Amino acid sequence: MPIGGALSSARVAKAGLGGYALAIAIALALGVSCAWAMQTAGGAVLTHLGRTDREHSGLQRGWRFGAVYFAAILWIAFALILGAWVSSMALRLVF
Repeated sequence: MPIGGALSSARVAKAGLGGYALAIAIALALGVSCAWAMQTAGGAVLTHLGRTDREHSGLQRGWRFGAVYFAAILWIAFALILGAWVSSMALRLVF
């Protein structure tokens, strides 16, 4: 998702090939960072939920895992906005 935000920033800034390359490089770095953070946080949360899972009913488990997926969707949207914002700032400074 950061790549989509970065490419839209490059298109709005009417950057040339160098601007698009810069935007993609920034977006890839942000994308890898956000994916790593989501995987680490998600693994910790799911490990915690797995430990306490035996004590709760199936309905509570469904709500908890639904909340984890909702948080992931919010994180993806955050990555899109972050990619657009950071690449926009970089394009303003460089071009």
